[in-house]
Amino acid sequence: MAIVQIKRRTSTTYLELAATIHVPQVQALYKLLVKVLARNLAIVLAADKVKHIDTAGLQVLIAFYREAQKRGLDFRWETPSPELCEAAKLLSLEKTIGLEI
Repeated sequence: MAIVQIKRRTSTTYLELAATIHVPQVQALYKLLVKVLARNLAIVLAADKVKHIDTAGLQVLIAFYREAQKRGLDFRWETPSPELCEAAKLLSLEKTIGLEI
């Protein structure tokens, strides 16, 4: 599976994250997320498959979340995995990334 699957719906961009988000994938993920932001549509980020994420992966997701907020785009997490939530919590980033834990 690609680092992220992108599906455009009428007024929403639906993204499904891969199981692993580490340094080697971050640059490609960033480029895709920039394109998503340019669409100026609501965003749903499905993260139920995420099993491994490092700090670089979290940093990209934080930047994406913040930029979506800055642009006034609706942003919603869909079923964030326990592993993603735990990684964010360990670094005290759950509020920064918009996760309700």
